[in-house]
Amino acid sequence: IPIYLNARQAAAPESRAPGGDARLRLALEGVHPLHRGDVWCEALDAGGKKNACAVSYEAYLDRGARGDANAPARAASVRRDAESAFACHPRFARATAPRWRACSRDSGDATTDGDEWDDRGSESGSASSRAASTRRTADYCLLDALERVCVAHAARSPHGHSAAACTVAGVLLLVTEDEEKCFWMLTCFAEDVAPWAFFPCHTGLLTECLAFDELVTQKLPHLAKTCAAASVRPSLLCAGWLAKLGANSLPGESVSRLWDALVLEGGDVLPHAAVAFLKVEGDAALEEAARSSPEGGHRSDGDASAIGAPYVSGAALLDAAERSAAAHFATDDVVADAVFQARAARERVDWARARADVTRRVATRRASVASFARLLELFREKTRVSDPETETETATATATAANAPIRRDAFASLVAASYVAES
Repeated sequence: IPIYLNARQAAAPESRAPGGDARLRLALEGVHPLHRGDVWCEALDAGGKKNACAVSYEAYLDRGARGDANAPARAASVRRDAESAFACHPRFARATAPRWRACSRDSGDATTDGDEWDDRGSESGSASSRAASTRRTADYCLLDALERVCVAHAARSPHGHSAAACTVAGVLLLVTEDEEKCFWMLTCFAEDVAPWAFFPCHTGLLTECLAFDELVTQKLPHLAKTCAAASVRPSLLCAGWLAKLGANSLPGESVSRLWDALVLEGGDVLPHAAVAFLKVEGDAALEEAARSSPEGGHRSDGDASAIGAPYVSGAALLDAAERSAAAHFATDDVVADAVFQARAARERVDWARARADVTRRVATRRASVASFARLLELFREKTRVSDPETETETATATATAANAPIRRDAFASLVAASYVAES
């Protein structure tokens, strides 16, 4: 056992708890790849979540594979996202037909061949027994295991399946090589570490992006002004960080070091890590984007006050930020800065107030869109009732144009009446 693990195990319980010094040291120094799976599992308390749940992984897999009428559509969605999550990774390249596909079929229709599940040694032939026979030793190709984990997670999650689950589960499978452990760790990510990344409506991701924009405006005002001039939100420069927790955007070891901090310190480290990355690589990305922009990085739009000023196009800025993230940068410095900034932000009222304000704005916009959609539906129902039954779909354009002002007035009256009733 390495010295740092011995020191962590010998530390006081309060030091090993979230926010403790032992976790801080491990987040700053990083976890050895050979012990990363065990350390992450313990830090996430995946075992505690498993023991606290009355439903097993095998039961979730059975429920997700053929528990309801939506199982075939769910399986198809999981298969599509799983195959595209790590399309270029050799361990997620399938050479044969998916062996778990028989799980999604009724037992009366299931046929067994050499490429699918072999349940001849099982009397029940259920998805759980078939999964248990292969879960103990991970094959080189992890795509089948990834699909099974995501199907089980979709059955447990109240939001159903999300594309982010495939990305997170894929990284966890590479680290743990254990299907069941990966499932419970994925559950911890979806319920505790970064639940906003797994919402199907993406309102949580929108909230994180707007909060990140506020953070960049505070920490890097020059970069924020450049992004505003290029009509690019700062969150778009780090879209891969926020949408997929850095996976598929950063080098492999950089993703592991970032997730060390996320697991040990909490999900609020992520936006601070992205800001720390922009601190380190932002100037170089701006210079590269200026060289790639039209007119050699100088304005020539006729504005006398702007001629000669640095100009960066939005497309060049996004490409430069993406290339900087894919290259090898000072990951340890970025993670260390992010951890300390996240700990300091937890004690600041202004940051909590800014996040609460962003959450309120997103909730208001979502409610407004839902209200507008409902009003539009009511208006369409009203017009269908008021129109004569003999009206055909081949009405002339003149009649449609003549009725347009009446329909607009009717819709305006409906909107006004709804606001009066609400007030």
